[in-house]
Amino acid sequence: MPLCLDLLPYSAVPSYVPYSHIDEWSVSKLSPHLKGVESVILIIPFDIPLENQSSNDITTGNEEIVRRVEHIMDAISHSSVRRLIYLGDAYSCLPQDDNYGVSEQKHQDIPSSFLLGTYGEALTRAEFAARLRVKEVTNLSSIFLRPVMCMENPWFDRLVAKASRGELPFIDGSRRAQHQFIALHNLLQLILQTLLGMRVNPLRYKGEIVYCVDELKVVSLRDTLLSRSPSFALSHTSFFNAFITHLKSQILFSFGSTSSSLLPFRSFRILFDKTIGFSNRKQRLLLDFIPTSEPIYSKKRAPPMRMG
Repeated sequence: MPLCLDLLPYSAVPSYVPYSHIDEWSVSKLSPHLKGVESVILIIPFDIPLENQSSNDITTGNEEIVRRVEHIMDAISHSSVRRLIYLGDAYSCLPQDDNYGVSEQKHQDIPSSFLLGTYGEALTRAEFAARLRVKEVTNLSSIFLRPVMCMENPWFDRLVAKASRGELPFIDGSRRAQHQFIALHNLLQLILQTLLGMRVNPLRYKGEIVYCVDELKVVSLRDTLLSRSPSFALSHTSFFNAFITHLKSQILFSFGSTSSSLLPFRSFRILFDKTIGFSNRKQRLLLDFIPTSEPIYSKKRAPPMRMG
């Protein structure tokens, strides 16, 4: 029987999969949830910060992510669980300015810098701690999935809401902010297909890392948000003005000013400055997975990215 465990409540888990949001993180509290369970899907929510936070809140939150994953892995190691799917995200382990043709082989260790800052470091260390632990557990098959942005994610809904309120920059004439997406249906199908593969050939899955994407093409985040919120176009500006405005807001916040509705500067750079693309080679070869449904993208597409 499979079981979904989540660090935060997550509305997208299919109704036919047993699901638990855990608030108690000791091994003794976690163990009853794992009784009779052979497969665990551990969901680490993708949540690029959309508002500024105090350094204390950031530090506490980051430490909690790592601590909870360590406790879950301790509980799994003392249970009947034989299969682990760790659902993280594609961006946490990326170093600064590494954004083209990213592959699993290139990002298996902890980098010296993080595109997502301390938040990315926390998620990376949590995944790394889980990967080290599965090596110590006999007869535990595991795979670490790193999906790109999912439009059905509650985080993306909050991003669209900010666009509707005029709190995101609609950057004129820009070829920046090109990203990949994966449809929720495709991600769920990939997880279920992976579970079946782990049952048939468990030795094939021992700590493998796989980026999960619908296609190699990158898509304009600006145009995607515009398709969801036409009023977003009223926030048009140049990249230079948006850059200076968000930098100024971040500096003022660091000196104690009340947080504005603007994105944190780092989040602005990731979402509206960077173009980030991942390879689907391992998804095709290891998981033999081809997406069956296409998300509703903007009609405007960027050219295919060159991989490798």
